[in-house]
Amino acid sequence: MRLPRGVSAERLIRVLERFGYGVIRQKGSHVRLRHEGPPAHTITVPLHNPLKTGTLGGILSEVALKRSIPIESIADLLHQRGADSQSAAAPLVGTHGSRPTQRLRRSAETAA
Repeated sequence: MRLPRGVSAERLIRVLERFGYGVIRQKGSHVRLRHEGPPAHTITVPLHNPLKTGTLGGILSEVALKRSIPIESIADLLHQRGADSQSAAAPLVGTHGSRPTQRLRRSAETAA
């Protein structure tokens, strides 16, 4: 199976949220996501644009192993252009306990 190229970290995070992962914290350029399980699982995603294919492959294979799903089902969602459309307008905020944890959002305004 060929992994999609040019996948941003923000897009990968949105796809992982569809599989039950939630943002618990961000430190610098890395976001940590957690799935409460069973089995409970934590994964770190670097906020790179685009993610290197080896990094993407490692994250996808770890998630697929822990969630007992084929890598292809995750990769298919990454291939779809509509994967970002549902939460594009929603603020990218997760919670950890009672503290809100705000994720870095690279908007078009800051890039220009």
